Amino acid sequence: MVYHEIFHQLLPLQGYDSEFRQAEALWPDADRHDMTLDTHSDVYVIQHSADGGSSWATSAGWPLTATSSLVTGLSNGTEYIFHVAAINAEGTGAYSTASSAAVPRTRPSAPLNVVAVRGNTEISLSWDAPADDGGSAITDYLIGYVPAALPAALPAAVTEDSGGWILFDDGVSASTETVVTGLDNGTEYRFEVRAANVAGTGPSSQSDPATPATVPGQPTAVFPAAGNQQVTLSWDAPADNGGSAVTDHAVQYSTDGGTTWQTFDDGISAATATVVTGPVNGTEYVFQVAAVNGVGAGAYSRPSAPAIPVTVPAAPTGITAVSNDGAIEVAWTAPADGGSAITDYLVEFSADGGTTWQIFSDGVSSATEAVITGLTNGTEYVVRVGAMTAVGAGPESAPSEPVTPATVPGAPTGLAIESGDGEVAASWNAPESDGGLPIVDYVVEYSSDGGTTWHTFSDGVSSATEAVIRGLTNGVGYLIRVAAVNAAGTGATVVSAAVKPKVVPLFDDAINSIFLSDIQWMRSEGITVGCNPPANTNYCPENPLTRAETATFLDRWLEFAPTDIDFFVDDNGSPHEGALNRAAAAGVFRGCNPPRNDIVYPADTITRGQVAAVLVRALGLESDAPVLYTDAVDHIFANEIGILGGLGGLGGLGGTVGCNPPANDAYCPDLPITRGQMAAMLHRISQLES
Repeated sequence: MVYHEIFHQLLPLQGYDSEFRQAEALWPDADRHDMTLDTHSDVYVIQHSADGGSSWATSAGWPLTATSSLVTGLSNGTEYIFHVAAINAEGTGAYSTASSAAVPRTRPSAPLNVVAVRGNTEISLSWDAPADDGGSAITDYLIGYVPAALPAALPAAVTEDSGGWILFDDGVSASTETVVTGLDNGTEYRFEVRAANVAGTGPSSQSDPATPATVPGQPTAVFPAAGNQQVTLSWDAPADNGGSAVTDHAVQYSTDGGTTWQTFDDGISAATATVVTGPVNGTEYVFQVAAVNGVGAGAYSRPSAPAIPVTVPAAPTGITAVSNDGAIEVAWTAPADGGSAITDYLVEFSADGGTTWQIFSDGVSSATEAVITGLTNGTEYVVRVGAMTAVGAGPESAPSEPVTPATVPGAPTGLAIESGDGEVAASWNAPESDGGLPIVDYVVEYSSDGGTTWHTFSDGVSSATEAVIRGLTNGVGYLIRVAAVNAAGTGATVVSAAVKPKVVPLFDDAINSIFLSDIQWMRSEGITVGCNPPANTNYCPENPLTRAETATFLDRWLEFAPTDIDFFVDDNGSPHEGALNRAAAAGVFRGCNPPRNDIVYPADTITRGQVAAVLVRALGLESDAPVLYTDAVDHIFANEIGILGGLGGLGGLGGTVGCNPPANDAYCPDLPITRGQMAAMLHRISQLES
């Protein structure tokens, strides 16, 4: 009987071919010992198992005559064992001992969805892992890049040849993202990514071209040319566009020397000039410009030189002409000055209804009244007025109503106005001259259009020197004028400054606040204007108060003296900078970095203890008041808290009643103070002072 014994060893090798899933089995010929061999050629059969030998499948390609074979049809990444049996004419011999385990695998497929996002001299790359890792975990990704202007033909592998792809060294990492650095802004690049495992490096995927870029540099030579309610602005483009073409320019203007800025909307344009419309004549403006590219807006230029739009003045309004003995008393409302101060008024009168005019020589004066003397009693005159500035003469006003000189009372004096809800209370003194006749009445008038038209307030006939003008509209500006009346007629008028009847409106978010009355007091006193500009419909009573807001509140309330000293370096550009400097000059605010004390941290919240110290300094209070709060006895601001507190009237100021009602035996000195609490403190102190 001819047969083969079981083979001594079976040596499987892991395959790496990228096109076939396979394993290669090698074994030596079996020992023949002393047995007679069949004269036919030896034949072998191979079986494989993917479950550790529980089940076997015959491998493709048998019968085999060689002692090695390539086993195909396997699954990459799956662990297999193998055994082999010899076959001769007598049949199939016993299978060999199973081989050690082997895992077929190949190189990974190409990464997916390569995305390039530009940055400043860098590109951020991200991608998805390949759909097929080839049966072996991905251990690294190779990143290549090349300027997009070079030929698109790719070498077989990522190289650093001058005509090929530049390999970016980001170390060994299986991360699916990286940042390629060291690139040139403005140069377009292409990128490729390849995955690698133990079997080798797979094919590449490429991103769309991407161009590193940053924001442009600063424009230079910003030049303003002022006109009538407009400024023509020009500038030089930045020397560096950041690697991306400039597509627009942002134009801003400031009316406070650069402390705050407003953006002028001139559309989208890469032009280096624009006309800024809408400026107010007579207001000084400075401008700054920033270039914009695909990345964003660059830094603003240095502020321009100041520019002041101007034109000739408008016509005076509200001309009033009141007869006198051989004279006419003329008054008017100053017009818009066109941006240049009014230096004189040309006053003219006509005795023929305006056919011819004579200039009244009253010298050079910017006063809005004149007395035309040397006239003939009984002759009817009309008067007109024109304003003059350094720019030129403006148009004349409309002629006054006709007036005939006579002996009438003089104008009342001391006109005082107090606004109320829908009304204005006016009081005045009797004229210095009654014209030789008793004053029997006063004519009280009001105007809501700057004096162009007047309305008489009907209060009957009375020589009383006061009146309450009712039925007015809150928020509308009114001029009030009063004239005395005797038998000869109505005398000259006295005209008030503009006054607005008003009711202090509620802030939307303070209606249900426990500090409503305190907040309303703050608003009526001009201490606060709100917290959400430009609407300013809210007060934000629950928001923590900042150090800068504290300075502004106290500055508006106590009216600190002006100062030219800039105390702090970290409040530049803040809308509260002026208040902080005035508070520092008054000794109320101090810096936070002794001994220099030039840092104030304007945006930081202020604690209740710090507020106590600031208020005591601001009010100039000195006292050894007892500390009545249990949590403030050993506090750094214990004395100031004692002065401010005054529980039960025991020598304190009474600016606060504590923070833990109803006991109110704690002050909470280290907690931030809210805007509502600050309103309550200031209101209480104002009531105590009054």
